[in-house]
Amino acid sequence: MKFGSITLTVVASAICVLGLYQLLSAVTWLRYMDSGYLHEQSHFTQHFTARKGDIKSKIHIQDMRSITCKNTTLKKLDPFHPSALPYIPHFPPLKCRRQASVAESKVDGDGYLTLIIKNYSKVTDNIHCYYQYIRHPTKPYKEDEAFVLSKRIDLSPANRVKLQEDFVYVFCINETGYKVYENFHLHMVKKEEELISKKYSEITGNQPRLNVLIVINDGVSMSGAVRYLPKTIEYLKKEMNGTIFPGCHAVGENSLPNLFPLLTGLPHTEASIDAPFVWKHFSEKGYKTFYLEDKVWATFTYVDPEATRPPADYYTHPFWVAMENSSLYWDSQTFCLGNDPIHRIALQYLGYYVENYQRQSYFGLYFLNELSHDYGSAIQLADADYRDFLKEHNERGHFNNTIMLFMSDHGSRFFGLRSTPIGHLEASNPLLTMVLPPWLKQQYPHIAEAVNSNAERLVTPYDIHATHDYGSAIQLADADYRDFLKEHNERGHFNNTIMLFMSDHGSRFFGLRSTPIGHLEASNPLLTMVLPPWLKQQYPHIAEAVNSNAERLVTPYDIHATLVDILHSDLPITKKSTNGKKRRERLAKGISLFQNLPSRTCASAGIPEDTCTLCTPLEPTFLDINSQKARFIANAVLTKINYVLVNATSECDVLLISDITYIAVTSYDRLSVTYIVIVKTVPGSGIFEASVLETRAMASDSTESQYTVITPVIRISLYDNNCCCAEDSRIDKYCHCKVTRRQSRSKVFPLYY
Repeated sequence: MKFGSITLTVVASAICVLGLYQLLSAVTWLRYMDSGYLHEQSHFTQHFTARKGDIKSKIHIQDMRSITCKNTTLKKLDPFHPSALPYIPHFPPLKCRRQASVAESKVDGDGYLTLIIKNYSKVTDNIHCYYQYIRHPTKPYKEDEAFVLSKRIDLSPANRVKLQEDFVYVFCINETGYKVYENFHLHMVKKEEELISKKYSEITGNQPRLNVLIVINDGVSMSGAVRYLPKTIEYLKKEMNGTIFPGCHAVGENSLPNLFPLLTGLPHTEASIDAPFVWKHFSEKGYKTFYLEDKVWATFTYVDPEATRPPADYYTHPFWVAMENSSLYWDSQTFCLGNDPIHRIALQYLGYYVENYQRQSYFGLYFLNELSHDYGSAIQLADADYRDFLKEHNERGHFNNTIMLFMSDHGSRFFGLRSTPIGHLEASNPLLTMVLPPWLKQQYPHIAEAVNSNAERLVTPYDIHATHDYGSAIQLADADYRDFLKEHNERGHFNNTIMLFMSDHGSRFFGLRSTPIGHLEASNPLLTMVLPPWLKQQYPHIAEAVNSNAERLVTPYDIHATLVDILHSDLPITKKSTNGKKRRERLAKGISLFQNLPSRTCASAGIPEDTCTLCTPLEPTFLDINSQKARFIANAVLTKINYVLVNATSECDVLLISDITYIAVTSYDRLSVTYIVIVKTVPGSGIFEASVLETRAMASDSTESQYTVITPVIRISLYDNNCCCAEDSRIDKYCHCKVTRRQSRSKVFPLYY
């Protein structure tokens, strides 16, 4: 289960009240320091028994301060940096096997449901089988109850049933009512065609309208995509002429802060039910809309957890909730539903959509969480499937009128790599790839030119949104992705599709995330864009712009701006504006990837200072973790965490430091030094990261330094089962409950870290 990241701000009504809180917090913390309540097994224990006077004079608790980073130069991260190598696992192929069953249900390509009873006997003679449709609720509901079932309908082995709805649950019971078989099926039943409004027809005439397909992989950095999706990336680049954007930069820690700007052009702090989600605008223009996210706690359920109306024409959320409430799901292998990989079930459904609507304009959003949210490297399991999906639909011409974004929301947020300096950088560097139709590149060469130019620029989700206005477990999926792309590309299913193959962020957890390079990777998610060949030919300036932008800083705001470009079909036909010609006003933060991006700082691109990695060195200077200064820097982070906990609830333990992973210098001048620090805490084995500013009155005197935490303290390890006992869910990432709670149900994952 994942939780949205909300910055916690302590507000006091008067200075005296804030001062009292600080004093009480410091006294409480010092009491624990003096009581010897420290992790006895840690060799760091001796370093955290500082005197009261030292701590009170050197550590400041105050609101977050910003760091002014003026750098505009992008960093080129090495996916195989020496510090990352120990954290790059390779998984065997995913093979899903279920226990022998008395029955088997299937849905063929024409949408007929059939049932086979195996090994007829006295036992199977008394089996009765049924099917039910899974539907979206029409009344407010709890998140884990976000589906309703139709009345059960008899399912006989002798009959083929033509499905009338997309989501089907099949089960068989014996004479005592015991369930002996169950299964779930996803198959698209095409909805009745809707006429495009007369007004829009008058505007567009007979010109083809671009489809938009956004494929998002949770937590895959640009470097992670190179490591774990080699087949997919190669096919996107060589066979679909996609443009990769190594300058894509996350604007937040997790999915919501990155995807909300992409889909609305607004920061996630403005999230609400009435937000201007781009799929609403596409729907108003006559587009069919599709939204698939394969987890119960989906990204936008935090915005509207009791939505009674599906946000898109095809919305699969009820299916996944029903699936995760079944015994079949929990009895299956990790990443599997019975005999089928879950990501392959989702890709097959996406394939139905791409094929059925290739001749009618559509906006599709596919967000894969299952593989890479918790275990970023497991995305390699989908590589061949992705490649085959793209190949099939590309060769069948299904993408000929489609702009595709293959991307991520951010890099990996957890595990070993994230605790390294390179993992810190990767976390803010998500994957982003854009594919333009060939005809668009030919007709609008300046767009292709701008896209190519922007490949080397800073790009954010705001820029992706702005483009609307112009017309590690993941490696397990590498072969699957490649085969998916290959199949649909060769069948021409992408001939009218712009595809984005992307991630939301880099890896957030586990080993690599705890390294400096893992820190960088977390902010560098995958982003790949595929343009239809005709679009590149007809609009070569678009292809040129996309290729140019591949080397620029890119954020989710830019991706959103790009989607807005597509929506309005207002493709630029010249590189420079003509005098007297009315031009659309630029969005607040995002710049379309179809226009040449300027060199930008993080601030000008809408990237918060605490997320910005442009001023983080690739090879930082490390501080001796056994030094007195390291003790004070680590204590600053710990005091900030405990200050929040003590003043928010009495349900959580006060935390203590068990280890310092590293402290690295990120910037310095005569009177100040900024550090990135990663610490491990007990109880609960949490791993946390923050930036700490050291300031001193005189350049030559470091003995009187003050240490201030200037960014939110983020968790880069997975939550344990004792995190969620306080009423305020915003402190779950810090909390270890004093009272042990009943362990939640979870699948066992064979770790390769």
